[in-house]
Amino acid sequence: MGSLISTISTNNRSEALSATADKETQTILYLKKKSLVSIGKGAFGKVYKALGSDTDLAESARKSAKKIELAIKFFIPFQGVSSDESQLNELYWNFEIQEIPNTPKVLYSDPSQDQQMAFIITPYYGPDLRSQIGKLSIDDIEKIAKSLLETLKALEEHGIIHGDINGKNICFDGKNVTLIDFGSSLFILNSHKSCLITTSWYRAPEAVIQVKNYTCAIDMWSLGCFLFELYTGKALFPSRDENPITLMNTIVDKLGAPPPGFFLNSRFAELPEFKELPSSYRSFLPTNDLDQMFKEKSDQETNWKNKRNAENLLDLINKMITYTDRITPQEALLSHSFFNERVY
Repeated sequence: MGSLISTISTNNRSEALSATADKETQTILYLKKKSLVSIGKGAFGKVYKALGSDTDLAESARKSAKKIELAIKFFIPFQGVSSDESQLNELYWNFEIQEIPNTPKVLYSDPSQDQQMAFIITPYYGPDLRSQIGKLSIDDIEKIAKSLLETLKALEEHGIIHGDINGKNICFDGKNVTLIDFGSSLFILNSHKSCLITTSWYRAPEAVIQVKNYTCAIDMWSLGCFLFELYTGKALFPSRDENPITLMNTIVDKLGAPPPGFFLNSRFAELPEFKELPSSYRSFLPTNDLDQMFKEKSDQETNWKNKRNAENLLDLINKMITYTDRITPQEALLSHSFFNERVY
């Protein structure tokens, strides 16, 4: 990585940030503050889009630089987590995942001790998927699902949990899919040390009750929830707050009671309110709400091929959002009918 030259101003003058991002290609990035456009805010930072320049140093004096779109994330502290910790966590993961498909490729980072200065620069991968919920074709959803499963498969092989899969953290430019924001990620071997920050509507039940060890299965649950929402336009497990009991009630209302012993490994197992849950859930049976919500959208498909592919998508989602024995990324890619028995 090259050196960084940064000019921070308190007035309205244009600011320039330039960096040598790669010694081999001798890339220079020119960023002007006036070109920064806010495109999002997450748990650990604010994200901006900027128009920069990508050019060879030797030729920079002879011809104009090629303009490229960049994404710049400035770090902020999160709920009592020091800015240093939040910065280091995401900076670490952005370099750890460089060989993982469909993840951000770092052009430059500055792990500054000053939270107002620390940032990371990647290419801009297009808008996130929130604006496309309920609007994409079944073919686009197949492309997105397959790309994300390939990413989750590679993450699992590296023992990594993403920890916050939802529409805000998935970019899609119409062709390529990129899973972003690894600020909540952790290694499976260290999962007992962490309380995940996964967005509540996509939080797996074992993460809701905070079991003592997590696995990559929580990412499959989150992906299943999001694929359902992406197709139907409706959130599967919306909740009015983040109270664990409220979240569990929302899940149980649709899926029925969890299996016996589900709460035994929970950090909350000894709390009086949680001790009562297993018995209170015994009478809850699975409903057909999920299938009915899905059918309301799939019935709108006028092409019988799309209807058949939608049925296969629903089957895949059902295998992702089980309490136990969820389908793995590899199993889904190799043998599930949504990818291997598609009707064209």
